[in-house]
Amino acid sequence: MVASVCVLAAGCTGSEQPPPPATVTVTSPPSVPLTAPLKPDASAVAWLDSYCGAVHGYRLANNERLQNGPTEQVVTKGSASKELGEMADLAGKTVTELTALPPSPFKDGDKAKQFFLERFTASRDAAAEGKRKVDAAKGNAWMDPSSKAFNDAQDAVKDALDPLAQFDSNDPVFGMTASVAEKCRPGS
Repeated sequence: MVASVCVLAAGCTGSEQPPPPATVTVTSPPSVPLTAPLKPDASAVAWLDSYCGAVHGYRLANNERLQNGPTEQVVTKGSASKELGEMADLAGKTVTELTALPPSPFKDGDKAKQFFLERFTASRDAAAEGKRKVDAAKGNAWMDPSSKAFNDAQDAVKDALDPLAQFDSNDPVFGMTASVAEKCRPGS
């Protein structure tokens, strides 16, 4: 009898009985129609492609110009004038492309465009003014203006590398658009 009383009393045998399973009620969420994933606006993609194409286009064209040039070159008045002219033309093409862009569809777009526009304008102007001074110089007086123009033109665009750096990377609309804008890829 003691044994049966002990069995009925909790914990007498040294083993506890598991608690009964909890009851969980699951309600299904309201029926929501599925929508297609958002696609970036075509005009926003076109704007970003044109913008990135201008910036990356300068870099690609300048790299090609340098690769196709002679590996060792004695700088002469004529070669300095030619190279400064090419530099001015490339930066000028970028200025023209950036200037032609309509207002940006992104909150930081016009600020970013202005950042690059200022740098490429300064590079173009430095190279063009250097070329003008080299062409007008008598004797060896072309060397100093040539050297200064090369330095000024290159310094103006030394931080003009990543066209997307000026944008808010946390903006999901921008991020989605940038992911499909082919000319915004670094190799483009």
